[in-house]
Amino acid sequence: MSRTPNNIVSDWLAGLNAALLERDIGAATALFAQDSYWRDFVAFTWNLKTFEGPEQIGRMLADRLDHVAPGNWALAEDATGDEETTEAWITFETGAANGYGHLRLKDGKCWTLLTTMQELKGFEERK
Repeated sequence: MSRTPNNIVSDWLAGLNAALLERDIGAATALFAQDSYWRDFVAFTWNLKTFEGPEQIGRMLADRLDHVAPGNWALAEDATGDEETTEAWITFETGAANGYGHLRLKDGKCWTLLTTMQELKGFEERK
């Protein structure tokens, strides 16, 4: 029985969320392919940075995880693709902000992850 793109992405996000909440960097980096890229626009690094491969991603997480406190990773809209290659727009939160991103999975492992800060918490626009 084949899994839907939404199931594939939701399972991956749940695994990442659990690993990050437990501060288990090994479990988090195991979700990334050897040939993977995490591009962060301010959400984790407060800068524009690209991390290549699980080793660099792990070093970034070791340095930033306690300060960022990420969680609530979820689908922003329906995922597309198949079991081999799946893509999705995602949302997440940090201690300081709400984030938005894009995820590409190849064979269930992250190939590319984009994380962007969208809105600082506590500084929302008045309606």
